[in-house]
Amino acid sequence: MEHKIVEKIIALIFTALAVIVILQLVLKLTGHSPTQLQMLYGTVGILVAFMMGAGMKLGIFIGRSGHFMDLAEKKFEKVEKDIELMKRNINVLKIDVTSLKTDVSSLKIDVASLKTDVTSLKIDIKEIKKYILTSKG
Repeated sequence: MEHKIVEKIIALIFTALAVIVILQLVLKLTGHSPTQLQMLYGTVGILVAFMMGAGMKLGIFIGRSGHFMDLAEKKFEKVEKDIELMKRNINVLKIDVTSLKTDVSSLKIDVASLKTDVTSLKIDIKEIKKYILTSKG
């Protein structure tokens, strides 16, 4: 907030000196008496006011960019921690997938065993049917 007031003061000084130099140039062109030294002082005053304003704006920008860099660094640290957490989660998921693959393999073996049992039961049922049919007939 304070820098806004200072910027306005510098802009006012710059504008006032610019008006004075323009008036001096008009007077010089019309043959009146401002000396070259007076015109030089006005011009140097304009340049100094301009340099002060530009320097202040540059200082404010550097301060803001430093703050931005601090924020960006903190965000990158957070992203780095998130990436590490994701890597750990991926490793856990890999272990879980391996466990699931093992479970699926054992289920395949169980299904094969059940198929064998069902086939055996079919044969037993056929034999029972034959026995029933032969015992009736």
